[in-house]
Amino acid sequence: MMLELSDLDAIKDTALRNFEARVAKADPSKPNEIECEAARLESQLEQLYSFTALLARRESDMARTAELWAGLARTCDLFAGRVFRLAQQHALNLSAYDRILDIRNATEELRALHSR
Repeated sequence: MMLELSDLDAIKDTALRNFEARVAKADPSKPNEIECEAARLESQLEQLYSFTALLARRESDMARTAELWAGLARTCDLFAGRVFRLAQQHALNLSAYDRILDIRNATEELRALHSR
């Protein structure tokens, strides 16, 4: 069985849906619950990064490889936006946000490398 681009989209959509559902159930008086959900979303982004790297290694077309990384950069932006809003909503400093941005920066470097 081979991983495909549509699989990455399905994983992303499921991760966001589950994140939103768990955050909605989290007790706002317990910041550790919210921090845990942000960390879980970050972990799922790390998995998506790994899956994208796997697909990129198998891709022979540089432009297509750049598209893979660009897609992951958009996913990073989406995840970062959700975590940022959550942090503002609950007045928290979520370290997951910074780590998501680190993944986004690494992703953007790979996209730029394959765009040349």
